[in-house]
Amino acid sequence: MALYHQVLPANVGYERANPLLEIDKTPFTTIATSRQWNSEELSYAGVSSFGMGGTNAPLILREPQQQERCAHSVKQAGICLAPLSTFTPQALQRLIVQLLNVMRTSSLDLSILCVRLSLHKPQSIRYLGIWN
Repeated sequence: MALYHQVLPANVGYERANPLLEIDKTPFTTIATSRQWNSEELSYAGVSSFGMGGTNAPLILREPQQQERCAHSVKQAGICLAPLSTFTPQALQRLIVQLLNVMRTSSLDLSILCVRLSLHKPQSIRYLGIWN
């Protein structure tokens, strides 16, 4: 979620570092309050999951590059996935009607349309599969 929303989350319950750690002499930081994650480079995040049975599953995640973000929407086998975002079901219906009108009246390639729809960061996603 931190990669998706580009926010560095605060460490819960953290107030200050133990001075014996001398963290100011290291390249590491701790975060007491959430802040925006601004980076021109690709961002990475570490996730640790500790199971009750002793199974640990640490992961290193990388944000997708721009072409990877679009890849899921590109037409494969005649099907495109169009992510549509609205706050209400009624607004979703209006958006679908507008989308169908664009598809009927435009020469825009369906896969390009799906890619363009996938480039914004939605508040909530409802998927619409389109095939021809």
